[in-house]
Amino acid sequence: MPYKNPSPDHDNELNILSKRIYAFQKSLAETKTKNCKETCSRECIFRTVISRSYYASFLHARKWLKNEGVNIRSPQEHTKVLRGLKNKKTHSFSDKYKVLLDLRVLADYKDKKTVSSKHAKDAIALSDNIISKLKFDD
Repeated sequence: MPYKNPSPDHDNELNILSKRIYAFQKSLAETKTKNCKETCSRECIFRTVISRSYYASFLHARKWLKNEGVNIRSPQEHTKVLRGLKNKKTHSFSDKYKVLLDLRVLADYKDKKTVSSKHAKDAIALSDNIISKLKFDD
C-alpha cells in the first residue's frame, strides 16, 4: 500500500498521544515502583518507563522536525529522526536522543541485561529535556 500523507488531525492526535505517553511514564515511575515488592516486577516497570520515555520523545522530535520542514517516513523512522536532529544542527538534542534510543534498545531487546532505576531516571531526564526544549506550536 502506498504511503499517504497523514491529515492535520492525525498530527494533532500524535501530539496528544506523545503528551499522554510522557505523562504516563512519569506517573508510572513515580508511583508504581514504590508499591512493587518483587525485583522482576520493578525491573519490568523500569523497562516500560524507558520505552515510553523514548517513544514520547520520538513522537515529539518527529513532529518538531516536520514543523522544521523535515518529513520523516517509514522505514527506519527512528534513525531518520536521529539524522534529522543532527542535520538541523541540534547536536545536543541528537546526542540526548541517541542515548535515549540506546536505553530503549537495552530496555526492549536486551533481556539478559539488568535495567535499574537509574536507567529509568536517566531516560525520564533525557525525555524531559528533549520535550521541553524542542518547541513548536500545537
